[in-house]
Amino acid sequence: MTPVRLDDFEGLARRTLPDPAYDYFAGGADDETTLAENRAAWQRLRLYYRVLAGHVRTDASTEVLDRRHGAPLLLAPVAFQRMAHPAGELAVAAAAREAGATMILSTLSSTSIEDVAATGVDLWFQLYVYRDRALTTELVRRAEHAGAEALVLTVDAPLWGRRERDVRGAFQLPPGIELANLRDSAAAAFPAGADGSGLAAYAESLFDPTLSWADLEWLVELTELPVVVKGIVRADDAEQGSVRQRAEPAQPQAVEHHAHRAERHRRPRDHRVEQSERGQRDRGRVVGERPEQVAPDRAQGAPGEPDGVGRGPQVTPDQGDVRRLDRHVGAGAHGQAQ
Repeated sequence: MTPVRLDDFEGLARRTLPDPAYDYFAGGADDETTLAENRAAWQRLRLYYRVLAGHVRTDASTEVLDRRHGAPLLLAPVAFQRMAHPAGELAVAAAAREAGATMILSTLSSTSIEDVAATGVDLWFQLYVYRDRALTTELVRRAEHAGAEALVLTVDAPLWGRRERDVRGAFQLPPGIELANLRDSAAAAFPAGADGSGLAAYAESLFDPTLSWADLEWLVELTELPVVVKGIVRADDAEQGSVRQRAEPAQPQAVEHHAHRAERHRRPRDHRVEQSERGQRDRGRVVGERPEQVAPDRAQGAPGEPDGVGRGPQVTPDQGDVRRLDRHVGAGAHGQAQ
């Protein structure tokens, strides 16, 4: 069967991948309630497009962090991609480059950031904060030197989600798959003899469980790169980030949409966005917009657009999952393991 839609590829993966690999990629936390609700939330989204615009072609590009992106898409960080295919992250980088999308590379990728960056893909780097701050600092410096355009700080990992599929299968990395960004460090392998999920044991033993706003400020001081904070789900946390940002304008925020990996009963993204909107709208800063809303000037093409280019439905810089809030500390969002 020729795969036509995403569900077709998922079916092929189910028939092709070993059970531990498939369960890792497809599974969610506990009884996967949030995973099911996330799928339902995507089904509820609607795009409202303009017609009779008189344009020869459309342009879905958008601007995020002062740069034009060819597509209103960011490829969320996914760890261990070589478990799905030998080319792993390199294949994804090639596809992202062809599509004009930006790839967010996981700290726990099975291909090093240097090798992925060498493909020429537009690249952001997802960062876990380790108890070992020297190791964390080294990851930041490597991302900078490799040409990453932003850091994506995961803040919802201190309490690791209980992924029952991984526990039942006693998940471990298969032979030949490594934590390429951690090679030759003390964090290069899962703990020996761990019961249940080796990944959960790794996270619980090595990731810093005490992350606070002070740690975010430490990271902002450490790097010149923009920092996107990933994992915010509550309006009051977003509010705190905005208050800090007004005091010291810094980074953009993002609203978590990959929470099924971390929590069992977290509400789907569209509900959380509405909560954030209510908490932020009277300040003139919107943390979340429903992604089906289209900016009218872009949907119909701006006057004087060269070559008859019309800008179709897209997520603009102050919409979608990444919010541009002034310039650089914010609060904001992909779940685990990324």
